[in-house]
Amino acid sequence: MVCSVTRSPTARLRRTRRLRQPLDQHESQQLLGVSAWKTLVLQTVDDYASLARLKPWRAFALRGGWQSAAAAPIRRAGELFAVLFLVSGDNAVSDGDTRRMISQLANNMGRALDEIDLKAALRAKREHQSMIARHDKLTNLPNRRAFEETLPLSLAHASRHAMVLGIGMLDLDNFKQINERFGHAGGDTVLRTLARRLRGALRCGTAISWRGLAGMNSPRSSMI
Repeated sequence: MVCSVTRSPTARLRRTRRLRQPLDQHESQQLLGVSAWKTLVLQTVDDYASLARLKPWRAFALRGGWQSAAAAPIRRAGELFAVLFLVSGDNAVSDGDTRRMISQLANNMGRALDEIDLKAALRAKREHQSMIARHDKLTNLPNRRAFEETLPLSLAHASRHAMVLGIGMLDLDNFKQINERFGHAGGDTVLRTLARRLRGALRCGTAISWRGLAGMNSPRSSMI
């Protein structure tokens, strides 16, 4: 018994039904890659150029000296992802050692893809953590850490291009009264609204950051 494999609406592969009997030799030779996809195992065939359904490519195969072929499934994250297709100028693909080598090659390719996915996931996680560490949780604006990292770069850019760099600070008057009257939820709404409007008003080459009162225990700590 073998399982057919199809793609779900979410583009993931899943087994949908069991075939009543294994593919016969004739069908597997005609549809080598399809057989590897459906059976999830290595498929090989000798005299590749004589396959009935290869007729449109027979001349090409003969010119290339293709005598045999092999198709091996490649799994990614445990799911069928692709089929590795190989051709040979002799009948070596039917040899046991060659079959094992092809299967190992397909397995190695699957593991390499898994490693690529793992590295990409770790990189995305680091970038996300870096973004969180450099943005204010409430307003989602760059925080003091991001400001202190960006300022030297901006100063160097302005000096290099003989430009003037301006720094402004915005303070909300009577904000304490808003918190007292509408509660902290109301104050948070005001801050998020202000942040959204400031972001919408930014011009190219202009940056904005949020500096809360946390950590400002002295006049010196409030200095830029």
